Amino acid sequence: AARSAMIFLTSLLDLIARIQREQSTNARWQKILPVVESAIKKNYDNIVLRLIFGACGNCPHEVLDPAAALLHSLILWSPADCTQATVLNALRSNTFALGNGGRAITHNVLGRVKTGSVSPSALMDFLGEIWQMHQNDDMNASVDGEAIEKLKAIYFQS
Repeated sequence: AARSAMIFLTSLLDLIARIQREQSTNARWQKILPVVESAIKKNYDNIVLRLIFGACGNCPHEVLDPAAALLHSLILWSPADCTQATVLNALRSNTFALGNGGRAITHNVLGRVKTGSVSPSALMDFLGEIWQMHQNDDMNASVDGEAIEKLKAIYFQS
């Protein structure tokens, strides 16, 4: 059910973006669009937080790809300052257990989604890495060790 809901929300966000891009004057779309956008805005913080928490090992691995696709669409859809505050909140949580290095890398990657330099598939790969690191029994090794350096080498860009 969660996987299907994420796929549906991603499709809905993609439809909203297309309608806005094409500046549709279709009366039906103009009536529906504010209602849908309002519902998403109302739940935006909660959805983003849950998607990031899920990537911290709190969801089944099978839902990571639709979660990443939804997170990608949400970040592109929302204002930058809204995304920034919500992401920082999630990364400051105890659920995110990869230390300051992991926080910096994750913040960097999610920030680059907004600029269009991180594709949905690259975000899927990144969240898969984060999820896998949270599965480690010895989290100190993940936080301080080679795993963070590897993640930084692959994903961090200034």
